[in-house]
Amino acid sequence: MPRPNGDLDRDPVALLLGAAATGLALVYLALAAGGAGTRVRAAVIAAASLALIVVPTVAFVAMGIATDRPYGQDGGVVQIPLALDRILAGESPYAADYSGTILGRIARASAFWEPLGGNPILRHHAYLPGTHLVMMPFYLASRWLLGAFDPRCVTLLFYALAVGLAARLPEGAPARLSAAAVAALNPLVYWHQVFGANDMVLVALLLLAVVLARAKRPLACGAALGLACATKQLAWPFAPFLLLSFAEAGSLRDLLRRDSLLRLRRPVLAAALVFAVVVLPVAALDFKAFYADIVAYNVGLPGATTIRSGGRPASASRTSSSSATRSRACATRSRSASSTWCSFPCACCSCAWSCGRARSRRPSPRAAPRSSPASTSRGWSTPTTSCWRRCCCRLRS
Repeated sequence: MPRPNGDLDRDPVALLLGAAATGLALVYLALAAGGAGTRVRAAVIAAASLALIVVPTVAFVAMGIATDRPYGQDGGVVQIPLALDRILAGESPYAADYSGTILGRIARASAFWEPLGGNPILRHHAYLPGTHLVMMPFYLASRWLLGAFDPRCVTLLFYALAVGLAARLPEGAPARLSAAAVAALNPLVYWHQVFGANDMVLVALLLLAVVLARAKRPLACGAALGLACATKQLAWPFAPFLLLSFAEAGSLRDLLRRDSLLRLRRPVLAAALVFAVVVLPVAALDFKAFYADIVAYNVGLPGATTIRSGGRPASASRTSSSSATRSRACATRSRSASSTWCSFPCACCSCAWSCGRARSRRPSPRAAPRSSPASTSRGWSTPTTSCWRRCCCRLRS
């Protein structure tokens, strides 16, 4: 079992935010135990979101603008404006040399990357063109009005959108409050929003697709899902399940029927069309560079410069013999990691097939008889709905 290294966190900002989070959680607990109304508890959640997410985000953005040195994640905050500049100049942002920019100056000052051969982000760009499309209007407007741009101003809007969309999913005020709290105060949100990892854009687009799917709007859902998949690769594992919900199939055999496939046609075509319209124009600037960064670099194919848990690119050269030994060890791990990542989609597909097969053989107790058409439409979504309700009930308790 891993053990703590004994080091204490002496970051005053982190300690202050941790203390504020603990205090607000105790206040919420006291209000819930005292039977406070939904509006009062919603006000506490809003205050916690403002204190723990919004204020630190604005502070770090202001710090970067005041010092002319972005303070945040190197890829999500520093590199994205540079990639947008390259697109506006008609150049591909992929497989480009960013060493002569502010990103290069920040990367060379990094105490983490210096002993590890340099930051590979100086030669790679891992974001899909959907990220550029979402950021571009705000980038142009911010540069024209303020002379500066920070992507966290955009992700903060998507953070608010994600909270609002999450609150629309359950039924009833207490469940909606729980869903909003999960989206607003999830411990993972702090890093992704405050330091600019921009995953809130993906989360908001996926939640939008879910809301549109529940409203029985297949074209709009497919378009939102296609934009999400064109924004970040993390959306790809969710896409098949959202699209399959339109098939209204209660089993894998029903899924292959002609009427189920016809119901899938519109959302699938909408998603594919939006994905192609967003991705292809930027990829066409240099297809080879696009493949090198989006596929080879992200997946870790043999011969590509990759980021592993050690954080150093395997292709970086070192001079000392001990460093060369570590480089060969990292290269070995890179080859094994690439085979693991390549087999991951197959494992996901087999797992999804097994779950679907098991679900089709286990009828829902609330479902209609198997011969009824209503059973096929409700049976597919019942486990997800019941799981969501159990989660919300636990949060309310």
